[in-house]
Amino acid sequence: MGDEPVFPHKMPETKPDIPMSSAMQRMFDYPAPRVQDNELFSQFKYTRLKGFDYAGGDG
Repeated sequence: MGDEPVFPHKMPETKPDIPMSSAMQRMFDYPAPRVQDNELFSQFKYTRLKGFDYAGGDG
């Protein structure tokens, strides 16, 4: 194996010619196979703010 990228952890640019699940095939048919390239992808990270009553985490 050596330095070869390991599928699916390293996503290739083009659809590989190997058996894949329906979900993996759809990833390559979608305009942006990597989630980072999807215009709706967000790197939003929730951070608690001081001074707010979070009601024990239920609100």
